[in-house]
Order: sequence, then structure tokens, then C-alpha cells
Amino acid sequence: GFYKGRQCEDCHPAAALDIHTTRANLTCRQCHGGEPIASINYYWSPMNPIRRHAYVCAKCHQGANASYAAYVVHAPNPALSSTFREFPVLAYAFWIMVVIAVGTFVLFLPHTILWGIRELFIKKKAKENKTIEPDSQKAD
Repeated sequence: GFYKGRQCEDCHPAAALDIHTTRANLTCRQCHGGEPIASINYYWSPMNPIRRHAYVCAKCHQGANASYAAYVVHAPNPALSSTFREFPVLAYAFWIMVVIAVGTFVLFLPHTILWGIRELFIKKKAKENKTIEPDSQKAD
């Protein structure tokens, strides 16, 4: 048969470091079922996203439901362009937060620096006025 002697990474190179292939020692039949291999787009395929949780995940993870099968353990780096295709909400939320943070610093850092400089001048002026005032009072 097709499955004999095959590993997950033979057909799925991205699965080479996946926890299911490194620790669970899964075989093709455990996920794909019997031959012939059905595409994930085929309605009755065990790997179809509609029923993957019931036919595949629940074999090892009791009570696995649709949200369990869709859960992403480690979200991709939101700054990468590939994230816009895979997780657009995450990418847009990340970039909106970056714009807010940068905008806040761009507006308020110069404001804070100018305010600090103004305070220094006010203190310097107040100090000069204090040294002048006692001398002028003695002359009267």
C-alpha cells in the first residue's frame, strides 16, 4: 500500500518538527484513515476541517471539538507579511497597535522634552530673582 514505510514528513515537510510527528510517532493511517487517501476538500475525508476534530484529534484528545482542532498554539510573528494571509486579524491588530504606540511617542516625547526645558528655564529664572530680591531689599 501507499502508506507502508512512510513518515508524515514524506508528504508534509512542514510537519517534520511538529509535536505529533516527533513525540506521538503518528503514522499516515492514524490521521488519513484507510486507502485511498482522500483530499481534505473531500466532504467525507477524516481530514476535512469540518470533522477533523471528531475523526482525528479526538482519537488522542478526548472531548476535542472544532475550536480545539483550529487552535493555534504558537501564533506566527505578526510583523511577517505571510501573517496577513494566514491570520489577517492578528496582523492588522499588531500594526494598529504599532501605529498607536509610535504615534504616541512621536507626539508626546517632543512635548515632554520641551516641557522639561521650560521647567529648567523657569527654575533658573526663579533662582536669579531670589538672589536679586534680597539685595534690593537691603538697599531700601
